[in-house]
Amino acid sequence: MSTPDPMFDPLRRLSAQSAAGDPATLRQLGDRRRVRRRQSLGAVAVVVVLATGAGTLVSQLNQGAVPAPVAPSPTAPATPAPSPVATPDPSPSGAGEAGIPDASLPQLEDFVWGPGVEFSDRRVTDGQGQAAVSSCQQEELDALGAAEVRVVTVESGVGGVAGVLGFDSTEDADTAWSTLLRWADDCQDQLDQQDRGMEVLTDVPLQPAGQEGRFLLLVEPDRDGLGPEVGGFEEVGLVRAGDRMALVSFTSAAPEHHFALEEDDGTGMPLDPMIRTLDNIGARLAP
Repeated sequence: MSTPDPMFDPLRRLSAQSAAGDPATLRQLGDRRRVRRRQSLGAVAVVVVLATGAGTLVSQLNQGAVPAPVAPSPTAPATPAPSPVATPDPSPSGAGEAGIPDASLPQLEDFVWGPGVEFSDRRVTDGQGQAAVSSCQQEELDALGAAEVRVVTVESGVGGVAGVLGFDSTEDADTAWSTLLRWADDCQDQLDQQDRGMEVLTDVPLQPAGQEGRFLLLVEPDRDGLGPEVGGFEEVGLVRAGDRMALVSFTSAAPEHHFALEEDDGTGMPLDPMIRTLDNIGARLAP
């Protein structure tokens, strides 16, 4: 398998985490060799289990409690660190020079996950020269014609990043939004071209906080450095509020991933963290 460009490989940051659990204590689910892909349009929930010889099982049934994310196995070979990317010093206040005030950027409490995961250390930087927010991303965000690009990062056992763009005109915003949607449409093709070993398992339209949005779930069952029966997951979210929009991602490692795609869907599972986070960020972005 070829080595992906580090700029377009957000899951690499998982390898830098310290061990938070012993894979031997995880459920022994057998070999993971093949992935069965399923688009979840119209589904109310998605369940991903890194299962037996059948590959990654994708279901729409409630199959138990949501597992906490785990860090890579301490005995697994380390994944090479990404190449350095020029990153400006973080803004103390997070306020842009023009356009998007800090109060309209995602705040620490806007990033939500579940029990055992608390985000901390919010940092806001200028978007120029930043590493990619998502594996679906095809070029740097500052190439989309925005008047301002800000990148908000938070830390925990789950990595959270939001790239926020503000535009001077609706026309410019329309063009950029079309580009972000195209990236989502083409995400699987891009992953295949890069030989990433990742699959887009879920792709659903959303209306976070009454705004236009999109949600994708990516899985990499054979991610190097994660140990047996632990896969890499990337959640990708898009939300637009007028002339502002955000590309958001969560990266995690776990043996399973299962959440509801709708509130009160009858499965007993909590609403997916990205959907809840997009609701919060959409409300922030709204003028």
